[in-house]
Amino acid sequence: MIKAIIFDYLGVLVHGFENFYTKLSEFSNKREMEIKEIFSKHWQPLKIGKITDDKFWKEMKKDLKIEDKEINYLKKYMTNLLKPDKKIYLHVLKEIKLLPEEVIFIDDSEKNLIVAKEMGFNTIEFKKWYKS
Repeated sequence: MIKAIIFDYLGVLVHGFENFYTKLSEFSNKREMEIKEIFSKHWQPLKIGKITDDKFWKEMKKDLKIEDKEINYLKKYMTNLLKPDKKIYLHVLKEIKLLPEEVIFIDDSEKNLIVAKEMGFNTIEFKKWYKS
């Protein structure tokens, strides 16, 4: 029995980072341009391995002056960027306390769907709803 549907965020629910920055603007009362600068400042060192995930989130929380619940939103959004690592799928299953066969996973990337399918998820490939 299906108990959950998981949507990929970027490319399925939103196109690009703009909605992400808008949401952060609501959380932090900062302008979107300032949020983009803060994000880039911390994202680049994380991307090349100069800082850890924990350090990244700690610095984002401090610079944006946001609470833990907003950081959790960010983490869920950012998880999207780390697929198709199986650890991400296992993390989600642990969080929602379900088995892969109880979940439908919707993504616009075939490589992400292949890994999810191999793990036992029900998968649906999403076709773009916007024009590039």
